[in-house]
Amino acid sequence: DEVTAKQLAEQLGHCGFETDFANSYVAAEGAVRTKYYRTIIVVIESDSSIDWDGLSRLRKRVLGSWIICRSSDLI
Repeated sequence: DEVTAKQLAEQLGHCGFETDFANSYVAAEGAVRTKYYRTIIVVIESDSSIDWDGLSRLRKRVLGSWIICRSSDLI
């Protein structure tokens, strides 16, 4: 959920990591067009085709970045 994602970004920022927050794949795609990210953390719903499609598009844009997916329903 968005609240948890914002908290994670804040916690990483307090640990010295530069963080940005995007609340949609459209926003994330816009961010990666203007800035290089070594690592991207994505919160997904594993049963959502919209999330999988968005993740696929994002992967194609950030070939040199690690993408970490977090979902409460993934084992």
